[in-house]
Amino acid sequence: IDCLYEKADSNKYYQLEKEVNLQSDFQKSGGSNFSTFSSTSDPGRRVKMYESYPDIGERAFPRIGRQLVTYIILVEMFGALTLYVILVGTNLTQIFGSLAPSMDRTLWTLVSVVVLLPFTFNQKMSVVLWFGLVAAFMLMAALISIIGMCFAQGSELSPFKMPPLNWATLPLSIA
Repeated sequence: IDCLYEKADSNKYYQLEKEVNLQSDFQKSGGSNFSTFSSTSDPGRRVKMYESYPDIGERAFPRIGRQLVTYIILVEMFGALTLYVILVGTNLTQIFGSLAPSMDRTLWTLVSVVVLLPFTFNQKMSVVLWFGLVAAFMLMAALISIIGMCFAQGSELSPFKMPPLNWATLPLSIA
């Protein structure tokens, strides 16, 4: 489809559609009356380009689409945030629980919220880039350490020494 884009006065992008001639293989073989397909009845008319999911929701359901999609996105984001904070609190409990045995998972979760909260006010993605870069290098170092340990203790590792799989305690997540 041949399309042109131009910037309109309201800073929204619009698409100028041209008439598109499409012939089906069936018609080329002489078996159909279809001759052309026009994407619009008026070639060259302005068509609004949708920039976000709420825009698409409004187009699909004009009365409630925008609000419904926005609500669903907000619920998803708050759910992901809650799960992330719980995950960080649980990991801190497992890592540092022996250093402070009086602190339970709830207190470690609160500590993680206090530490992570200032990062939510970040206005630049360049800071997030550096954290992602450090996390990628840390993951690579952990994988190299695990592979190195497997080579160093290869004779002691055996699939027959693995504990049996317990489905009741297997951590699973459906996302």
